[in-house]
Amino acid sequence: MNTALSYKDDYTVKGLVKLQKANRKYKQRSLAKSEKSKQNEFHKKRNQREQCQQINQGQLKQNKQVAQDLINQVQRYIYQLNEMDNIMSDPQQYDKQRERLLNLNLKNKKITKQIDQLVLV
Repeated sequence: MNTALSYKDDYTVKGLVKLQKANRKYKQRSLAKSEKSKQNEFHKKRNQREQCQQINQGQLKQNKQVAQDLINQVQRYIYQLNEMDNIMSDPQQYDKQRERLLNLNLKNKKITKQIDQLVLV
């Protein structure tokens, strides 16, 4: 249907009816467009929120894992320090530990020599 008005239709009933129909269609289209744009904006914002939540959850899990690793490492260091403190406080333990370390060092040297000999052969 042609909604364009001619000069003759300006003041006739037929012209006014055409104008009213055209105005209604225009309003319906503009309302539909604005509603659609509002929905698109809503969905866009919702998707952005969901993506941010997923990213934040991933970072939170990663941060928790790093924190747990650090806690475990600190606990190991504390245990080792306590062991060292116990050894240093008891002269007999200190001597035993020193002897054990010397023996390990000798074993290491022997194994290193054997490996060197095998590599040379």
